[in-house]
Amino acid sequence: MSVDNNKEIRLAREDDFDELISLLQVSFIESKKDLQVNLKGQIESNTSESSSSRFFIGLINNEIVSYARIFYYSKDKMKVDFKSPDGWYTNGVFVKEEHRRKGLAASLLKARAKYAKESSIDGKLFSIVATDNYSSIKYHQNLNFNEYSRATGFLNVQLKCGEGILFYKN
Repeated sequence: MSVDNNKEIRLAREDDFDELISLLQVSFIESKKDLQVNLKGQIESNTSESSSSRFFIGLINNEIVSYARIFYYSKDKMKVDFKSPDGWYTNGVFVKEEHRRKGLAASLLKARAKYAKESSIDGKLFSIVATDNYSSIKYHQNLNFNEYSRATGFLNVQLKCGEGILFYKN
């Protein structure tokens, strides 16, 4: 998908499975078996045209050091607690500690935005940010995300601080 010197961002593939399991175990407390089942489904969704989710990875020198997801929400297909617009939504990002501050999170976000734009009619990518998370707000603004709305929650996410911002990027 995108390669920059020693950095690459792309969709996860079956041959990434073992390396991803090791990375996921660092950031999740699920059992290894649960992780394997969930990851297998997520990787398979990358190859299905009808799937509503995608699993991206970031590599440095061919080592997987980060990952991020997006999923497509449609009010016709998913029940939610908080009214939210149809579209692609970011769903977490993880970067190994020793590789943070190298632009991987931004590259993953840009790749997801590009994917959303190319794969849907309106091309919007949404991201939910708590209003007390100033660094994430600034981060999204720096990447040309715009404020869509504010509410106590979006989709099935209730913001602990009381209010969140739904950002979008076309």
